[in-house]
Amino acid sequence: MRGVIARLVDADKFGFIRGQDGQEYFFHMTALNGVAFEQLDEGVAVDFTPGPPGEGDRPGEHARAVNVRLLAEEPGAVDNETLQEEKLHPERGR
Repeated sequence: MRGVIARLVDADKFGFIRGQDGQEYFFHMTALNGVAFEQLDEGVAVDFTPGPPGEGDRPGEHARAVNVRLLAEEPGAVDNETLQEEKLHPERGR
């Protein structure tokens, strides 16, 4: 599932993701995959897997997010420069 970082608690290394379904998911730094907690900031797009229902420590807690990773970005133009075909698809030029 995709979402964005809604808020972070730096001191305790956890935060919340607003999923594309509108639900808020709790995550701890141990749920990160290929990204350091320090690389995250509010508004950063991520992919994650919703954890099993009822996985929280107490009833009524936020759903959990696991396998949290940065959303793969498409290559973009620098300074409104149009990208050349070889920059978009370098394997075609070989």
